[in-house]
Amino acid sequence: MALNFKQMKINQIFQILLISSLILMSCKKSEEVTGGNHYYKINESLHPMLFDVESYWIYKNNMTNIIDSIKLTEVEMDTIGPFNLGNGYTSTYQAFNLKYSSKIFGEYSEQYVGYVISRGSTEGGYVYLSSHKIGDSTANAKITAIHDTLIVNNLIYENVVELNIKKDMYIEDELNLFYVDSIGIIKKEIKEDNIIQDTWELLNYNIKFLEIE
Repeated sequence: MALNFKQMKINQIFQILLISSLILMSCKKSEEVTGGNHYYKINESLHPMLFDVESYWIYKNNMTNIIDSIKLTEVEMDTIGPFNLGNGYTSTYQAFNLKYSSKIFGEYSEQYVGYVISRGSTEGGYVYLSSHKIGDSTANAKITAIHDTLIVNNLIYENVVELNIKKDMYIEDELNLFYVDSIGIIKKEIKEDNIIQDTWELLNYNIKFLEIE
């Protein structure tokens, strides 16, 4: 029992440190202090990726011509914490949970906290970093390139952020994900041993944005 309790404390400390690192990139406008509680909103750089229910994306597999449709089915606002900072102060973090339904890949959810999008909340499974800085990395995600333009299905997209996503307990395959603000993923490459096995490209989409203060 002592060993389990010790491991639990280590996990809690690790989680608090990880959350703190995510918040470092949040601007001062994102912090509200009420009494002894510091409340951190998601970074404003995530707002262009915060979609609302009924948004959808349609992708085509370049190798098999299979079509996949992804629908955003549910959006929930949540909080993480409060965490005790000592001296009577605590910190609480705003979070959003978005649930999706994919025709090919089934149902999954993603969490927005700090400046990242994750499939494992603060524990891993990061799929997007909104810093837009080449070389920036958090856990399994790393920004590898910023493309001025990228042609996908004969359409030209500008300011495309490319991330390499490593496998972890929440991500089954190594991925290259290509994002555009206010659209989301326009291209996804599935890799094995650093070799691209599958490529999905955006065909069509319809976006609704979540209105937040």
